[in-house]
Amino acid sequence: MRKPLAWLLLCALAFAIPALGEAAPAGGRYGTQTIMVYMIGSDLESGGGLATSDISEMLRSRPDASRVNVVVMTGGSQKWMTPRISAGGIGVYHIQGRSPAELRVSESASMGEASTLSGFLEYAVGAFPADSYGLILWDHAGGPMVGFGMDTLYRNDALTMPELRQALRASPFGEGGLRLEWVAFDACLMGS
Repeated sequence: MRKPLAWLLLCALAFAIPALGEAAPAGGRYGTQTIMVYMIGSDLESGGGLATSDISEMLRSRPDASRVNVVVMTGGSQKWMTPRISAGGIGVYHIQGRSPAELRVSESASMGEASTLSGFLEYAVGAFPADSYGLILWDHAGGPMVGFGMDTLYRNDALTMPELRQALRASPFGEGGLRLEWVAFDACLMGS
């Protein structure tokens, strides 16, 4: 079941509780948070508009942009149910107002590649620096043995666990870098 409002509740909880081993800022809360959503549309979008529906739900939640920025990367689907998102490339959007604000659209690339994920994380951190960062990975998944995602534009390419590790290490959250406070999978079988 895909419930972005549950994501935002999770984000609010993560926002209120400092990471283990890290001193909480004054007042016990972080001032700002950037939530990065890596959304591989796959057949969930082309067959039923589930990604578009979740983006609409995120917009309806109206995050306070002075404290929380929600940045979504879209791709990996043959078709998007909203004309705001092109199936021909990879888009990055800021969740604000009544519709996602397009930040950039680049040529098509597999969202099942570590470099695509690490590039998104680098872009989001550069565009929306914050006190705290969270990552949501949205799509199909097959657990730790199969991996996450199914980019239908690239023969169902998925991110394996070693590729996810590689992407995070190559991102601003790599060794000695920024702290990624939490990672959430809105995907089946990833709680294993």
